[in-house]
Amino acid sequence: MPCYLCIMNPLLPIESLREEICQTLAKGHQLILKAPPGSGKSTMVPQFIFDSVISAPSQIWILQPRRMATRMLARYVASLRGRPLGQEVGYLVRNERQAGSSTRILFVTEGVLMRRLLSGDHLLEVGAVVFDEFHERHAETDITLALALQLQQTFRPDLKIIVMSATLNTQVLTGFMPGAVVLEIKGRLFPVNIRYVPGRRDEQVWEAAALQIEAFRQLLQNGTALVFMPGAFEIRKTIEAISRRSSLAAFDVCPLYGSLSGDEQEAAVRAGKPKIIVSTNVAETSITIPGVTLVVDSGMVRVSRFDPRREIDTLHTEFISRSSSDQRAGRAGRTADGTCIRLWSEFHHQQLAETDTPGIYLVDMAGVLLGLINNPDTDLETFNWIEAPKKDAVAAGFSLLQRLKALSPDLKITETGRKMAQFPLHPRYARLFVEAEKEHCAHFGAIAAVLAESDALLIASGDQVIRQERLYHGGTSDSDLIAGVNLLIYVANNRFDLNLCRQAGINPNQARQLMESASQLLKLSGSRITLPDQSPSVEETEILRKCIFLAFADRVAVRPDYAAGSFRLSGGRVGRLSPDSLVQQARIVVVTDLEETKQRGGTVLTLRKVTIVDESWIIKLSEEGFMRHESVSYDKKSGRVIRKTEFVLNDMIFNRQITEDVGAEEIASVLAGAVLSGEIQFSQWDDRVEAFINRVNFAAANAPQYGLPVIDADARRFILEQILYGCRSLKEVGRADPWHALRGWLSVLQLSAVDVVAPETIDLPHRHRPVRLRYDVNGNVVLSETIQAFYDCPTPITVAEGRVEVMYELLSPARRPVQLTRNLEQFWKGSYLEIRKELKGRYPKHEWR
Repeated sequence: MPCYLCIMNPLLPIESLREEICQTLAKGHQLILKAPPGSGKSTMVPQFIFDSVISAPSQIWILQPRRMATRMLARYVASLRGRPLGQEVGYLVRNERQAGSSTRILFVTEGVLMRRLLSGDHLLEVGAVVFDEFHERHAETDITLALALQLQQTFRPDLKIIVMSATLNTQVLTGFMPGAVVLEIKGRLFPVNIRYVPGRRDEQVWEAAALQIEAFRQLLQNGTALVFMPGAFEIRKTIEAISRRSSLAAFDVCPLYGSLSGDEQEAAVRAGKPKIIVSTNVAETSITIPGVTLVVDSGMVRVSRFDPRREIDTLHTEFISRSSSDQRAGRAGRTADGTCIRLWSEFHHQQLAETDTPGIYLVDMAGVLLGLINNPDTDLETFNWIEAPKKDAVAAGFSLLQRLKALSPDLKITETGRKMAQFPLHPRYARLFVEAEKEHCAHFGAIAAVLAESDALLIASGDQVIRQERLYHGGTSDSDLIAGVNLLIYVANNRFDLNLCRQAGINPNQARQLMESASQLLKLSGSRITLPDQSPSVEETEILRKCIFLAFADRVAVRPDYAAGSFRLSGGRVGRLSPDSLVQQARIVVVTDLEETKQRGGTVLTLRKVTIVDESWIIKLSEEGFMRHESVSYDKKSGRVIRKTEFVLNDMIFNRQITEDVGAEEIASVLAGAVLSGEIQFSQWDDRVEAFINRVNFAAANAPQYGLPVIDADARRFILEQILYGCRSLKEVGRADPWHALRGWLSVLQLSAVDVVAPETIDLPHRHRPVRLRYDVNGNVVLSETIQAFYDCPTPITVAEGRVEVMYELLSPARRPVQLTRNLEQFWKGSYLEIRKELKGRYPKHEWR
């Protein structure tokens, strides 16, 4: 059948390459096509191949990065060919199919084809695969292209592979597809005037966008305005800002983003009177929006990045790349001259990245790795990545798969892993479902698994009436996920009644899709069970909670006390419950969805879809990462010794028990350690005690014949423990007498030997009382007295039975040190003369010889 659009509009730029495209594919099997936005490549190239290259019954599969584009392109191409959707032209997205036995042109999402290839399917019914909008570089895009090329090189050399986009990096692709022919179209149907109009610093982006639409409203007399915003919040604010401007009151304003229903999306892009469409980047490529003459671009996009070190998704609002800005500008200028207003400066534009970051660097690799390992035709070690993922992301993926028991310690796929790989779910959600199957709760597990993966069921609302509705029909405040299961069953039983959904703040279209997805999961599992029409029982609810825990055991979060708003997670992280959570009174939860967002003043970690974890079974269910730490320590606050028992999961304390149930020996050991560290001041352990220990150690070192035991660090601690045995508090420590244990360290004979070898005092001629000797820790013995006390003193003065001469510390009459010497005779003949001259003047009443 001829290509009707080319007959109607032969000026489409792609028409100039029609013959060359067909000839290239007739002779070869690989084509790289670069063509600007609006050239007609997404709608026309599949028809070229169908009309002139591929013969019946082979199909052409066209991959699209988004479900919305997949549906809309299929409808549009079917209308161009004058056939009902689902016959010659159809589409296939997850859990939704509009195609039949006569379908030859099939638009599909990347995930659909990736799963077919990972299952080992050789696509025998497919003659050509078209990778559209390849510049977006989703992880699924890269993996699917690599698998398709692998299939072409092995089992399907006849398979034709076409890669196309407006902003392709052809160098990367030609290196990966060296046999491909590269074709390029330059120019577009109509020129687009680019203007750079940065907003004021204090101006919100939605206000700046509304201002520019108002300023250029004359362009909307015969055209449509398309505004790009990063997310649904900014879209809502932009619509409100537009609505406040009376000059724009005549225009319909339509939102456009992924979680809207198909009908709402169709209404936004349907041809008709001029309108203002406010969209996320879903309108950046592929979908056809008739009559766009004005594009207002915020230059922002919401990007989810997986952090492999912390294993969480971080959501950032970032500047787009230059290639994305070109794509957005290209939405105008398709049917007439267009204008694109960029809400940033031309200087800033030059600082933007040239292209988007490949998705393989942004995603959790666990699902990709499990699929590749399970694929019978793929060897992971030799897999030909378009761009290899980062090593830490691969390591994090393997680690998660091992924790989920999908891989063995030597990275071999397990039976559990093979079951998980059957389902189009992230491995965490697949493990949840597989575990629920084992426990005969597959019908509830299927709903929980698809709900865990979705963010769009509940409409954000602070309305307390809506909250009460969710609590009532959710049936539990123990688990957000199980409450969501109950809500889905409730609205499904009421045929997704719009009023009921509105009362509970539920997106009815999303609810219907989720129940369809859960039904598909049950079919994939081979189960004959149908979806439930009533909520799970108490026993089934507990089973589901345990299944959720098994899938997210590394995401246990603990609130230190019920009054605290924050939860602690492993790795020292701190997060807060989402305000929409129904689980507000929990102390220990497992978190299904961790989201980190950048805000002014730092980052915020939000805990979503949490489930209470019972302490009674957390130890039993946790197959790894669980430890019990017991310690006995001195508590300064109470002045007593306590026993602390900590239960640790994934480096995080989830329970702590403190008692005074400690034995006397343990108490003595802890108190001794606290005294030695200085934590406890033991007043009875004074200078006299230290002097005695130094005398014992000196005698042991200088008179080994007596066999005296040294009081080293270990002995010191042992003696302290003996002293403190029986004490339980700081008050009792203060009353403990150290001398019984100290002297008990030595026998009576050894004590006598110490007195002989290391006498405590010595007599001097001019002192009526014995003078104390000072023994230091280095083995020195010091005799410290005034200069006058040493007159007529016989030398040398020795200890250790004459083997060690003491050191002489000579003091002034005020008992301040003036000289330290080992040779008293030399002192008298030398420095004494100068010292005497100085001190005699200060102390004239004292004797000076």
